Amino acid sequence: MSSIKITVAIVSILAFFLSFMAQSASLYKEDFSNSPPSAWKQANMSWVKSTKKLKVDYKIYNHGGKNGSYPKNVSSANFTRAVEATLKYKINLDKNYKTNIGGKFFGLGPKNHITGCKNITNKGWSARVGIRDHKPQLYIYDQSKSNGDCGAIIKSSKTLKTDKWYNIALYVKLNSRGNKSDAVAILFVDGKEVARKTGFKFYDGTTLAAPNDAKIQKLLIHTFLGSINTSKGGVKETGTIRYDSFEVVRGRKP
Repeated sequence: MSSIKITVAIVSILAFFLSFMAQSASLYKEDFSNSPPSAWKQANMSWVKSTKKLKVDYKIYNHGGKNGSYPKNVSSANFTRAVEATLKYKINLDKNYKTNIGGKFFGLGPKNHITGCKNITNKGWSARVGIRDHKPQLYIYDQSKSNGDCGAIIKSSKTLKTDKWYNIALYVKLNSRGNKSDAVAILFVDGKEVARKTGFKFYDGTTLAAPNDAKIQKLLIHTFLGSINTSKGGVKETGTIRYDSFEVVRGRKP
């Protein structure tokens, strides 16, 4: 075999190996090329066949005299466990998205995640993207949360304009051991860091590395505006957001 043929063969093998490694790094992927699975089929979530994107209409519903916004049911998608991962997706605030009220826009969690202002558990936590005044923010439930409190908010100064696509990335790294406060959560917009939280614990109850139940293994398909528990009666404004290209990958890859 000539040296040229050998070189071509090596290049081909290397290209295949790199392609395989890139694919294997992906823990979860949904690009809405086709009608998505049931986890994405909630109230006022719709797959737009013509654009191959997900549209969410945040409409008001009433519960016990207080208002909240759809989708009022939350869902999740499981994937292979990891101790360090990045959730990436695209977001576009529609022109009719007029509200400045806070909301939640997807995140990562363990086997039994903690949200909804519930008490924290040793293996329970969550990390989600929030938004208020058109500014994205980190929304974290970790071991420092007191009973009765909701999640910690880490604000950013970045403003999301309407009718424009942005690349969102949420990087989560668990603490190395249960007695180490070295966890990391970072929010990126278009590849640039806009908010971070460090020096805390996602899990506790052990001096060892993360038990399987505490590892990152769930895409939290939680998206809504405001809360029905607010003292002011909840949501009074609505809007539409479009989403595309959800992916969870190992490591820090914004």
